[in-house]
Amino acid sequence: MCMRICYISAFLILAAAGRPFPAEATVLPFKDLNAMVAESTVILRGRVGEVRSAYDENERRLYTYVEITVEKRLKGDVQDHIVLRQIAGRSGDRLIVPVGTPEFIAGEEVVLFLRRIPITQYGDERVFFTVHNLAQGKYAVETDAKTGEKFARFSPCGADFVKPQPSTAGRLEPVEAPAVRLPLKELEAKIAAAQADIEAAKKR
Repeated sequence: MCMRICYISAFLILAAAGRPFPAEATVLPFKDLNAMVAESTVILRGRVGEVRSAYDENERRLYTYVEITVEKRLKGDVQDHIVLRQIAGRSGDRLIVPVGTPEFIAGEEVVLFLRRIPITQYGDERVFFTVHNLAQGKYAVETDAKTGEKFARFSPCGADFVKPQPSTAGRLEPVEAPAVRLPLKELEAKIAAAQADIEAAKKR
């Protein structure tokens, strides 16, 4: 699920491949699974706990903090309980969030591609995590009511995707992000295979 009530663009690119993106668009480089695995410091399957918003007086920004209970580590060493931090939050009756930012709901099961963020806050150094490449770094886990099989679903959350590298003419080329819904076991197997490929490449 994605936050869609009040949009603030994370960054704007107004023209690509001869066509403009809408002014409210968030434009992200679309990364294949190998790139997502390589660039993430932690990949896990877990369950969402408390979701809360707080204003950071030092940075003068509104953040959302998401507690995650780790159920399975797919890459990296991580504690049993971690906190995600993303630029977003609730102000009165409005949600303020960049387009393309994933929404978290207490109790949902998720697969996350994360990066560590060491932050000094109120004199103490703390480690938060952020979802890598915004919407592309979160899969919601759904259970088939008839079979009990678990599926992982990716949603672009309103973001436009472009190829990671500009064309020879220097233009960004739009790509259609695939609507991904696949068995959870298959996603986890693909993540493991991508890690194996990356490790094998390091040894060559």
